[in-house]
Amino acid sequence: MINRLKEARKARGLTQNEVCKLVFIDQNSLSLFENNHRLPKLDMVEKLAKLYNVNPAWLVGWSDEK
Repeated sequence: MINRLKEARKARGLTQNEVCKLVFIDQNSLSLFENNHRLPKLDMVEKLAKLYNVNPAWLVGWSDEK
């Protein structure tokens, strides 16, 4: 999986802590997702894509279309 999670978060000017509060996950989980140590479930990908205002397929590397 191409990891664009950190790129999208930083582009929105959000900290990990802010994202965690908005999508109701712990910071350890987000860190694991951003560092490719764990894959987020589809519902989490959709929440993060909505928050970051990007295409979910782009977020996980299935598409180059944001």
